[in-house]
Amino acid sequence: MHACTVSTYSRPAFAASPQYIHGPSHHLCQFPYSHMMFCQKCQQFWKAIASTSKIPEAIESCKDIEWTRYETVLHHSIRELEQSSNARCPICRAIQNSPTIYERQAVFSAHDELLDIVLYLETDRGPQPMLCVAFWEAGKVEKVARLPKQMIAACSGPVKDDDLAATLDRAAQLENNNTGSDATFELATFWLKSCLNNHAKCREISPILQSPFVPTRLIDVSNNAVKLVESKNVFKEGDDRSYVSLSHCWGVVHIIRTLRENYDAHLQNIDPDQLSKTFREAVHATKKLGLRYVWIDSLCIIQDDKADWEKEAATMCDVYRNAVFKIAAAHAAGGDTGCFIDRDGLLHFPFLVDILPSGLPSGSTKPHRFQFDSYSREQGLGGPDPPLYGRAWVLQEQLLSPRMLIYDGSQVRWECASGHGSERSPLGGMSRHIGHQRSIRAGIFDPEEFFDLPQIDDKHFAARFQLQNWCYGVMDYTHRGMTQPSDRLVAIHGIAQALDRHTTREYYAGIWYVAPKNRLH
Repeated sequence: MHACTVSTYSRPAFAASPQYIHGPSHHLCQFPYSHMMFCQKCQQFWKAIASTSKIPEAIESCKDIEWTRYETVLHHSIRELEQSSNARCPICRAIQNSPTIYERQAVFSAHDELLDIVLYLETDRGPQPMLCVAFWEAGKVEKVARLPKQMIAACSGPVKDDDLAATLDRAAQLENNNTGSDATFELATFWLKSCLNNHAKCREISPILQSPFVPTRLIDVSNNAVKLVESKNVFKEGDDRSYVSLSHCWGVVHIIRTLRENYDAHLQNIDPDQLSKTFREAVHATKKLGLRYVWIDSLCIIQDDKADWEKEAATMCDVYRNAVFKIAAAHAAGGDTGCFIDRDGLLHFPFLVDILPSGLPSGSTKPHRFQFDSYSREQGLGGPDPPLYGRAWVLQEQLLSPRMLIYDGSQVRWECASGHGSERSPLGGMSRHIGHQRSIRAGIFDPEEFFDLPQIDDKHFAARFQLQNWCYGVMDYTHRGMTQPSDRLVAIHGIAQALDRHTTREYYAGIWYVAPKNRLH
């Protein structure tokens, strides 16, 4: 829809105090959190937008709203901005950490007392309004150092999931200074419960309670202890066999392993101080998300017993497919890095704004809650893949796990067969799975999409396309690193094994045999 423009200043008179629009009643715009509170100037910004935009009572998306393009001087110096940011205003924190400020600190420090920070609600770049910031020299039309507007947040639409809104409200009141914070686990719990309770496809492909499979050994993390257990000795028929798997890089620093000489000792107790940082934090995550058992390769396979290793390696397909979810320490090149890293959680969670439909008094109807996903210089999946995805063994872990909680640098992400999300965009964001990986993963969990196709000829392009994706997958796999070259065929076998259960086609050493129609020309 076409949107009008409202400005609270006239250029070039930036030096004057901002004149906010008069008229918006206090109840037009509400702020759901007490802990993550907008500063007074940002509250005035939203109230002005609420009073001038046309917001119907029934909406499905931002397309149903006639937003008003709005701009106002938010602060008159970087010093003012920092004070508001330190008081935990999410918008001011996002501005302070925008790429523009980060890259031009020297420019701004020279102009600080003459600087106006202008906040915009932009409405002319599609249906989703965006928050943008620009920096102007007070009293002049020219931008400081000709810096363009910088997007700091975008509206992803009205929040339709009440459980998500409640989760974000609770998370905003919790400590959130690293990716192992209570706030992050609040969101991770939402993802897990939402998938288990609401995703029919995920329940179908991962029938946790119905599966008879359980790994030979697991790590028991209950009762403030860590120990190795043999599944045959702890599970009876009908018991809950839920467990988590861990995907990690071993790295160059020695990590604890189960060997023949310490096997009996590990059955009694594993000293937590001997665990790598990654292992300790995986144990913590397992407990925080309400599970008792975690499968870790170096501890659950006897590493100096060739027969045991070969037997357990042959079950990798089932180990990862039957785990409730997988914890992936994606950014960690070794066990000393860990899953969790320090970061500013205020920059990595969305913020919510409640706005009443136009013309309706407070209390007459439920306000619409809009989610704004913040943008910072740390955002995105650009650049090289994290270390974990450079390892050959990890490809089968990526493709076989029905659910994944991914510690991916400053962001925690979630992926399952029904969707994906991140802290910044809990029901959206970007997936680490690229085209051929998505195709193979679909074949594992929905085999009719991959193999139940006619013989290949020119009329059946889809079948060729799917098997072409397998070839791309093999190329992906062979370019990944592997400590033991002799493991190369073993580590891809789990993927082929999962596909092989759904087809009569023959597989050998990375190649599927598909008989073409006989042709004489």
